[in-house]
Amino acid sequence: MTQQRISYAGERVYVGVDVHKETYTVTCVCHKQIVKTATVPAEPASLAASVLQWFPGAMLASAYDAHPAPTRINH
Repeated sequence: MTQQRISYAGERVYVGVDVHKETYTVTCVCHKQIVKTATVPAEPASLAASVLQWFPGAMLASAYDAHPAPTRINH
């Protein structure tokens, strides 16, 4: 059985990242639905490449939480 891939091209996808020393926990939302969750190694370039691969053509907005610093929102 083949897995059908959903296109997010042109869609707004919100990416929330919980930052820890060793890992990032990522939750992605589109149309008020969680569409992806993942825990990845704490490597910013790798995370950016993964998100672009998961959602090619999407308009991405991100926020991260890295205690004790306050949440920061990026566009």
